[in-house]
Amino acid sequence: MESNWNSNPPSFAKKAVFSLVFGILSVVLHHIIGLVLGILAVVFGNDYLRLAQNNGLIVDKRATVGRILGIIGIVFSACSVVWSLIKFGGFLTALFTSISSGSLGIFEEYFQGLGESLRGGMISAFHFLFH
Repeated sequence: MESNWNSNPPSFAKKAVFSLVFGILSVVLHHIIGLVLGILAVVFGNDYLRLAQNNGLIVDKRATVGRILGIIGIVFSACSVVWSLIKFGGFLTALFTSISSGSLGIFEEYFQGLGESLRGGMISAFHFLFH
């Protein structure tokens, strides 16, 4: 069915538009932000559809599309979060294994470089502030 703006109160229209915007953003922005926006898109879309059906209004396609995009965004974002946790878990496992074996191995260069960068940054900040 097509939208009929004359029969839709502004609050209903806003919920459909919010659902669509949040749905699009949830697909574009992954991770936690995408997950939250996807949930909001589904909630606003469901709320709009429920209110439209209860009041006998014509259903706005934007709410349906927003809800579908929100579901897709939730799936993408959940996969992104799980993938990040797996990668971070692998990093921690390798780090703790290296530490427990008494050698940092590949992490030694990383931590040395990090220390030099921090020290260099602090010296630069000191010179900037006091000279």
